[in-house]
Amino acid sequence: MGIWKIRMRRLLAIKFSHIQRLNFYGLLAALLFNEYIIYYFNRLGWEKAACGTDSCSRILFVADPQVLGESKESRWYARYDSDKHISRNYHQAVSHVRPDVIVFLGDLIDEGSYADDFSYEKYFRRFVDIFPEPDGVKMIFIPGDNDIGGEGSEMVKPSKVKRFNNYFEDNSQWKFDNKLNIYHINRITHELPLLKDKDMPQIEENSGYTRILISHFSIILIPGAYSYKAIERFRPHVIFSGHYHRSSQITSELKRLRYSTTLPLMHSMSYELRTIETNQEALEIQVPSCSYRMGEDHIGFGQAVIENGYLHYTPLFIPNRFTQLRLYVVFGFVLIIVNILISHNFRKLLRKFNFSRQNYHPI
Repeated sequence: MGIWKIRMRRLLAIKFSHIQRLNFYGLLAALLFNEYIIYYFNRLGWEKAACGTDSCSRILFVADPQVLGESKESRWYARYDSDKHISRNYHQAVSHVRPDVIVFLGDLIDEGSYADDFSYEKYFRRFVDIFPEPDGVKMIFIPGDNDIGGEGSEMVKPSKVKRFNNYFEDNSQWKFDNKLNIYHINRITHELPLLKDKDMPQIEENSGYTRILISHFSIILIPGAYSYKAIERFRPHVIFSGHYHRSSQITSELKRLRYSTTLPLMHSMSYELRTIETNQEALEIQVPSCSYRMGEDHIGFGQAVIENGYLHYTPLFIPNRFTQLRLYVVFGFVLIIVNILISHNFRKLLRKFNFSRQNYHPI
């Protein structure tokens, strides 16, 4: 009897040892793939827009991260998961684009418009942790309605604007080498950057300068006196906006904005900026949100390369976190099935073992 007990214990030890190892390594593989490897593999599918000359400018656009607040999202693990998902994809985007400039197109903090000062400080620290500033890269921040109000019942107040400017940015125009000018068109407060006399030659046709307008709200989709005034004053080659959380291209004639055409922008596009200027056309690119909490299937960043009068733009789509979370459910289901099969095979082995024991007759 002692020999059979020893053999039984060995069989049980082998069974549980194998199942434990299977569960451990299976869980480890799922975590590594879903939390790290998938971001690298996704980056391999992005188009690499290389610069051919030293006059090239690379810009990374980030729209509507809406860092979650504690009032709307009380679950700490949900806030943590959203922060990590955005952060990991942001690091991949920075490594891929190697930008000269990173432009944030508003709605930086989800509860920024009504958070108290203590909460706002916490949210800002989380924002900085998610989006660290790369060495030698200029970062531009403009507010959205979630940051200072301006949509629905959230009114814009000077105190909100001042707080945003103190934490992020108090500027409305930026000038870079390679004759690149960026202007913030603030549809929320209806303010426009001030131009000095020395700046006027830079906005003339065929001046050699590339003029970009950035706005949280669309300039073309909301035509009105303000839109026409902004376009007439700055004569942009291209406009970049956020807010709608989707990747789109909007085109129109400069004097007929209400008759614009909007198309999904799901792949790389090249634009000859001088032709747009000569033909009196308006081009606006809407950058998708980088947060999966916005409920869109296609989320990510925008990559713009400007060189020799051409704009090459690529939407950098990132993995949908909800799909990743569903993979955990699928993995758990598969692991349960495998465990059941192993247990079933073990029971068959155990029956054979008992049968052999019953028919064992020592000489």
